[in-house]
Amino acid sequence: MTTEKKSSDREATATSYNAEKAPPRIDFIDTLRGLAVLLVLWDHLVGHYLMKSHLSWWPHSVIHMYVNVPLGIIQDFGWFGVCLFFLVSGYVITHVAQRETVRQFTIRRLLRIYPPLALAILLAMLLAPGSGESVVGDWSKVLWGMTLLNYLIVPQNVVLGVGWTLVIEMLFYSLVALQTLWFRSRPRMSVFLNLAVCAATIACCRKLGDSFFLLAASIAFIPYLVLGQIFYLRSRGIVGNRFLMTAVVTAFAVAQYGIREIHTDFLPLNNSYLLSFVVAMGVFVIAMLVNLRPSRAILFSAQISYSLYLVHGPVGFAALGLSMRWGAPYSIALCLAIAAVFGVAYALHRLVERPSRRLARQWTESRAPKVPQGKAPVLSP
Repeated sequence: MTTEKKSSDREATATSYNAEKAPPRIDFIDTLRGLAVLLVLWDHLVGHYLMKSHLSWWPHSVIHMYVNVPLGIIQDFGWFGVCLFFLVSGYVITHVAQRETVRQFTIRRLLRIYPPLALAILLAMLLAPGSGESVVGDWSKVLWGMTLLNYLIVPQNVVLGVGWTLVIEMLFYSLVALQTLWFRSRPRMSVFLNLAVCAATIACCRKLGDSFFLLAASIAFIPYLVLGQIFYLRSRGIVGNRFLMTAVVTAFAVAQYGIREIHTDFLPLNNSYLLSFVVAMGVFVIAMLVNLRPSRAILFSAQISYSLYLVHGPVGFAALGLSMRWGAPYSIALCLAIAAVFGVAYALHRLVERPSRRLARQWTESRAPKVPQGKAPVLSP
């Protein structure tokens, strides 16, 4: 074998190995993930901050009057963005669950969620005085917050505001992990089993104590992620249109059941969870059908979206508060806050999130046995 041929073979092998290790990119998922995190930032750093500070800003007033109100989108796009996150998560997790073992799935999800979460909570504690948020003095509560179990304990102790959605994600991951062994052969059963677990938990929400009620309150959101599952299965041709329609109607029924039994404040049309979700689902389906490609800015936001989601509250509120105390107008303070949020999120993504994900892959990769030089590998059937 010539030197050129050996070099070519090594390059081909390296390219194949790197391609296998690199996570697949799905254009519309990146688009929606980047859009969702920006909508959540708008809700908290614009809508929530202006309301809390008794301020007004004409772009917010115009968008609220001519977009939010006519479409019935509540919470200044915050819940809308969370709905997109839930749909994206249901779609992506279904994709990876068909390719990973139980061990791979569990380790990768745990290291995906918890290391950045722990650092974000410490950051929130550090910045709490500057952001105007209350400081949790009991460090045992902070440690509970790093496990997310604080959302299932009475009384609840919220350490990081966005943590409630991560509890829902972890509950959904747990359901998927328990079904990984047979999900590939029985995906229809998996979808309806998830919805049945949700319905049964909601039915018992007031019968098994306060902590169980908090658990049920989180599980009541899982149908939104299951809808992402359903769209994935249909988009890959795993299920047909009849299943799609039946499963979507069932998921909506269970979601409505959860609102009626638990989240009753969000039942009226003028404050409706489901109405905002219907709009979000329409955006998701359209983006999926055309495979909407992200712009560079949206793609960058998507790539660091988890870190952005974790730190935008503590960093953004602290930066806004400091800038406003220095006399900056709100528009300038908002620009400074956004710059600070993206800077801290990028650092968290590079220094914590990416290394923890890389570590998870290293721990869970199946490594081929070393082959003695000059001998070809023996492939078993």
